[in-house]
Amino acid sequence: MWTESWYVRNQSLSLVEREWLTLRQKHYLTNIAVDNPDIDGPDATGLLRTQFFPFILSDPASVHAIMLVAASHFGRVRGSKAHTIDLLQLRGMAISEINSALADESRGTSDQLIAAVAEMASYEALFGDSSICRTHMVGLTRMVSLRGGLPALGLDGLLERLVLWIDSNTSHITGTRLYFDKRAFPPSSAMVNHPQPDPARFTGGLSRHQSS
Repeated sequence: MWTESWYVRNQSLSLVEREWLTLRQKHYLTNIAVDNPDIDGPDATGLLRTQFFPFILSDPASVHAIMLVAASHFGRVRGSKAHTIDLLQLRGMAISEINSALADESRGTSDQLIAAVAEMASYEALFGDSSICRTHMVGLTRMVSLRGGLPALGLDGLLERLVLWIDSNTSHITGTRLYFDKRAFPPSSAMVNHPQPDPARFTGGLSRHQSS
């Protein structure tokens, strides 16, 4: 599972990255990457854990974006002193990695970068600035357009469903329109649609916890 990951190839892990490795099994995979019929589709379960998580470890942009989401969620649930990660620094690292990928022709519209920007939009909707969330979503639509639309996204439709899931929920949280309008972004099949917003699942149960 981990042999092709960016982490395995990168031997000089920072303190932030090493701490992330201890958090990922205990928190991200348990509390955020839960079974979700709107993402898994009708014939599978657990794809966020078995397919999406190994996939995001293959590129530093998606790695840092998901680190930011997981660490922010962990701190909100357990309290701001529950880990030593500097979230502002980590956010800056994620943005830097995304900008580096955008400047690289081989990564500029990759599935990993699309996932990274989608996760950054999720982060801003949940923990940050709704106006920055909107900026990420606009950028995401441009990237998907350059890829050839939603049907061109990888992971056998998983990334398409994830993008629509994030679109539904970030739009609901920030009070904006859907960015991936079906007329401008036709899905891969008539069976693929925007799911209904599900704030409880999208926030990873944060409504059960007090803000830190």
